[in-house]
Amino acid sequence: MVVVAFMALTYSFSFTNGLCCADDAAIAVTAKNVANGTGYASSVSFFGASRVTLFDAPISTGPTLVLPAALLIRIVGNTPWAPGAAAATVSFVVLLIVFLVLKRWLGATRSLLFVTLFLVLSYFVSAVGLVQWYGLLGEIPAALLTIAAAALLVSVGTTPRNPLLAGLLLGASLNSKSLALLAGVPVVALFALRSLLLRRADPGKWSSRPLLVIVGYLTLPGLFEMWKLSVLGWPGYLDNVRQWWHFFRFTSGGNQSTGVHSLSVNLSLFTKAFGFHAAVLFVVVAVAAVIVLAGRSPTRRLLKDLLIDPVAFFFTSLAAASAVNLGWFFLAGPDNPRYALIGVSCAVAAVTTVVLSARNRLVIGLTVAVAIAVLFGSVARVVSPVRSLQASGWHETERLQHLRRAAAYLEQHPGQQRYIGSWWASVADLEYMLPTVHNFDSPVDLRPGDERGRLLVRNRFWSDLVPTPAFSALEKECSTVVLEAFPFRISRCPPG
Repeated sequence: MVVVAFMALTYSFSFTNGLCCADDAAIAVTAKNVANGTGYASSVSFFGASRVTLFDAPISTGPTLVLPAALLIRIVGNTPWAPGAAAATVSFVVLLIVFLVLKRWLGATRSLLFVTLFLVLSYFVSAVGLVQWYGLLGEIPAALLTIAAAALLVSVGTTPRNPLLAGLLLGASLNSKSLALLAGVPVVALFALRSLLLRRADPGKWSSRPLLVIVGYLTLPGLFEMWKLSVLGWPGYLDNVRQWWHFFRFTSGGNQSTGVHSLSVNLSLFTKAFGFHAAVLFVVVAVAAVIVLAGRSPTRRLLKDLLIDPVAFFFTSLAAASAVNLGWFFLAGPDNPRYALIGVSCAVAAVTTVVLSARNRLVIGLTVAVAIAVLFGSVARVVSPVRSLQASGWHETERLQHLRRAAAYLEQHPGQQRYIGSWWASVADLEYMLPTVHNFDSPVDLRPGDERGRLLVRNRFWSDLVPTPAFSALEKECSTVVLEAFPFRISRCPPG
C-alpha cells in the first residue's frame, strides 16, 4: 500500500503541476526536440545569443531520462505532464529492479520491506522537494540506479553476467546525471577490493569481475559520446567538450567559495532543505552500521566484515557513495541542496539495509522507529504535498492553467518573427508547450528597431529574479498588454 500510495502521489503531481521548474522545462525542451526530429538539442538560450544548439552543455540531465521522455512526447504530444510521467516511470522501473534483485537474494518479504521503508524515509527527507520524483532533474533516477547496481554486485557470485549488468546500471546512472560519478566510483572501487579479498578462495571466478563492471560502466556513456561525435564531427565535438568543462566548473563550485565557507553555507542550506542537520544523518547511518555488523559473524577484521558479507557490502557501498557525494557538496559544491540529493538517497538506502541484516525483529522495529522519528522533520513538511493537491482539487493548478493560456495565445498569434523573452528560465516552459522550435529571441539578439510589432513575453517570477536593463527597457516600450495570466504577461511592441 505504501508503494502504491507513493506512486499515486507522484503521478498526481505530474498531472496537476506539469513542468515543475525552469530546469525541468529546459530538459523537456530537449526531449521535445528529440521527439520532433530536431535532434538532441536545446532551443532556449542558456548563454549569449538565442539558437538551436545540438548537445548543448547546459543540458544537465542525460539520455537516461531525455530519451524516455522523448518517446512519450512522440506518442502523446508535448503535453505538460508527459516529461514528469516519463521521469516518474523511469524511477519506479528502477525501484522495481532493486526489488527483483533483492528478491532473488533475500526473498520477497524482506525485499518489499526494504523498498517500502526506503520510500517512507525518502518521502520524509524530500517531501517538500517531491518534484525530484516527477521532474526531469536526474538526481533521483541516478541514485536509484546506483542502489540497483550495488544490489546486483552483492549477488555477483550467482552468475557471470551480473558484473556487466551492474556496470550498465552505473553507466545509466552517469547518463542520468554526471554528478552520479561521485557515487558510482566508490561502488566500483569497493567491489574491486571485495573481489581481491575473495579471489584467494576462487581466483577463476573473481579475477575478471571488476573489469566487467568497468566495461559495463563505460559502455552507455561511451555510446552517448560516439553519438555526439557522429553528429558534431571532431571540431564540434572538441568544442562541445570545452563548453561542457566550462559549464561543469560554473555549476560545480568553480565560481563559489570552497572549504570552510562552503561548508558553513551548505550545511545551513542542507538543514533548511531536508529538515535535519547533516550530523543527524551521519549518526543514523553510523547506528545502522553497528546493527548491520552486529548481525554478521565477526572475524575481528573490520574491513573484511564490511566487504565480504553480502549485506554489509551492500551497506558499505551505499554509505561510501553517500559520503563521497555529500563530502563534495559540503566542501566544494554549489549552494543548491539539490546537489546533495544523490548522497542523501544513498544514505537513506544504507540505513534501510538494517531490515536485511538484523535477525531480531525488535531491533529492526526500534531502528526503523528511531530513523523515522529523527528524519521526520515537521508535520507540515510531510503533509504539504497532499495539502497542495487538495488545494487544487486534484486538478491542474492555476499556474499550469495559465501556462496553457499563454501558450495558446502565442500559438494563435505566431507573427513573422520570434517572440521576445528575457533569459532562458523565463521562457523554457513556453518553448516546450509551443508546437514549433526556437520561438524566442533574447534582448541580446535584437538590433535597434527589431522589436517593432513583436510580442514581448514576461514571466514575472523568473524575469524579476534576474532582471536585465535591456529587457526592462523593452517592457517600458512594449506596454500594450494583450494577456495577463500570472506569472505571464504578454505585451505588444509598437509597430514600426
